[in-house]
Amino acid sequence: MKGESHYSRDHVPDSEQLLLQQLQGAEAGAYQAFTVFYHQYYQLLYQYVFPFAQRSAADTQEIIQVVFVKLWLKREMLVGIRQFKPYLFRMARNAVMDFYRQRHNRHKYETLSAAAGDAHSHNAEHDMALKEYHQSAQQAINQLPQRRRTIFLLRTADDLSLDEISGQLSLSKDVVKKQLYAAVDAVKKHLHDKNGIIFFLLTVLFCYVAASLW
Repeated sequence: MKGESHYSRDHVPDSEQLLLQQLQGAEAGAYQAFTVFYHQYYQLLYQYVFPFAQRSAADTQEIIQVVFVKLWLKREMLVGIRQFKPYLFRMARNAVMDFYRQRHNRHKYETLSAAAGDAHSHNAEHDMALKEYHQSAQQAINQLPQRRRTIFLLRTADDLSLDEISGQLSLSKDVVKKQLYAAVDAVKKHLHDKNGIIFFLLTVLFCYVAASLW
């Protein structure tokens, strides 16, 4: 029993592996497998996303639909996944951040436009500020030592877990954590006096905190 329990934590169960394989097959079989996944994981995803979605049922449902659409579109890339549930939850976490980033940007644009009464000039102002913000963020990242920068990008850009980064770089998980923490701290210090960085920092820190849970 002990060995079976360890296997279930580290590997996709045989039944799910079969479903993942069916997702890559003919359209009818793929749709059936997708339907099984939908009913099996919908409630789990709802419980996971709901607190991050400001306890909004409407936002939670919309985010979950996005996750399942992406799961369907990426179905041919799923075979070989060893930990499906964490993979699905990472998709959900990214969907939450994308959802509120888009809402944040839309709200910011609408606020600037309404205050000025000139949408065109303020759209240009917003684009310039956004470009300046991205340049500052990129400059901060580029100044990191090579290994620290690699770990930072693997976590925030490629969305790898700490375990995955540890395996890919042949480093201990503790080393990865320390390097990631140092990278986040360095970027924070570089951007401390810049405007428009709060959302970027929250996104990075959220990725870091969420990673430690897995």
